[in-house]
Amino acid sequence: MLKTRGLTVTTRITLLAALPAIFAGSAPGAAKLAVESLVTQAGTIFVVEIEDAKPPEPAEPPQTGYLLPVRARVVRVLKDPDSVFGASDSFAAGLNQIPNGWAVASIWDGEQVGPGQQYLLLARRGRGGLDSLQSPAYVELLSGESDSVADAELILSVASLPLADQVSAMAAAVAGAGDRHGPLLSGHLCEILTSGSEAEVSFLSEALVHGTGSAFSDSGRRSLLQGLHQIAPHAPNHLLRLFVALTLKYFPIGGENFEPGKPLAKLCTLMMAAVGEGCAAPMPGTYSATFRRAADWSGLTATQRATLDLYLPWIRSNERTAALLRSLLPAAAADQIRRVAATIAGDPGQSDSRRAEALRFEAFTR
Repeated sequence: MLKTRGLTVTTRITLLAALPAIFAGSAPGAAKLAVESLVTQAGTIFVVEIEDAKPPEPAEPPQTGYLLPVRARVVRVLKDPDSVFGASDSFAAGLNQIPNGWAVASIWDGEQVGPGQQYLLLARRGRGGLDSLQSPAYVELLSGESDSVADAELILSVASLPLADQVSAMAAAVAGAGDRHGPLLSGHLCEILTSGSEAEVSFLSEALVHGTGSAFSDSGRRSLLQGLHQIAPHAPNHLLRLFVALTLKYFPIGGENFEPGKPLAKLCTLMMAAVGEGCAAPMPGTYSATFRRAADWSGLTATQRATLDLYLPWIRSNERTAALLRSLLPAAAADQIRRVAATIAGDPGQSDSRRAEALRFEAFTR
């Protein structure tokens, strides 16, 4: 799971393109970069490994806030201008897993933390030691879905370059056959795309449209779409075209693994090992004290769910984007899109709204 302060990304991918505001003003006097993003504006970027996580006493923690005691070790530092950490620093900390009064979400709220897990953390400048672990601005469990550490390193390596050089470097990265990219890179790409003119960013746009869809993890694809969707109401035509083209490109990915007929997930209370019908058990050796949604049983990827719930309805409701959808569809994998949409529309295990949207989409592709 990856999260930014106050938002859980298992249910909605954070709008990473908007997050540089978190760090605004954190480095007075710093040179203006061609592209500002979450990674470039973070004060400290590091990887920690959880060595131990102690379950609470009693079994049901208090509702006014709970700090899960952990011992963590710094295994890698990517950015640390203030020398916050030394090599292999190990320290004890308390991770707030229940917001005070359930009013304000915690960055660690809902994480199933256990020994052996590694997390990538980004903290604001001046947040050192325990504070950077307990209250970072960004947390991502390094699950292997994407190589976010390599993404952060790539962004840092080109951060001081002119826009044109960043466009070239990122286009090469997304067109390559290396490890899959995640939400961090997607957020930086959105910043690049909105920092230049159509001519300046066309090389990157073409690489995204014509490159392999597997260049990104599912969370990376959804983050890129959500970043583009966020700016879409006021976006120039070339970015609207890119948003629609990528929506079509990414929708069928994962459709070959779709198994219709599974029940929908429930919203479950998970206290220690207590699980109810339709609730997923915690990962072995982990503990999560908070409300969380069970593993999604719809069979759809997060990108497909977001496309049916948000992106397609918006595209169809907008005259410009609806016209783009019609013009771009023949160049997309229309037959594959139609098959996936028809399968979802005919699946009684899906919500009524998703089935209806899939049916409209399937009819649109005819």
